[in-house]
Amino acid sequence: MPALKHLTKRIYLAGTRCPRLAWHMRQPSYSPPPPSSFLSFLALQGQRFEDYAVSSLKKMDTTREVKSRSPDEAARETKEHMSDPSVSVVLQPTFYDPPYLARGDVVRRVPPSGSWRLEEVKSSSLSSY
Repeated sequence: MPALKHLTKRIYLAGTRCPRLAWHMRQPSYSPPPPSSFLSFLALQGQRFEDYAVSSLKKMDTTREVKSRSPDEAARETKEHMSDPSVSVVLQPTFYDPPYLARGDVVRRVPPSGSWRLEEVKSSSLSSY
């Protein structure tokens, strides 16, 4: 029997509205219907906005980006950036404690306490990972 799909944010949110839909979405044979042209347009606009927001943050000297795609490496890179007192923004922070994985859009250091605030750049996409 093929393994169930991982529980994603999309499946979780669908499950809050309809548990049966979430069950179907986790089945290996499930394939979502193709998006309408309107949803494709919204996804493109959301992606453009996210690109703009991220490019603006990258211009700051105190911003670092997690580039690794491996959960272990990305989590190590995130920890390294967040430990550096000169860094105030980390893009694509990753937190990994097997079997749990969380990847955010942005974490920002909150002065004067030095604590971190997790922020999300709102956008939409046709596929999520």
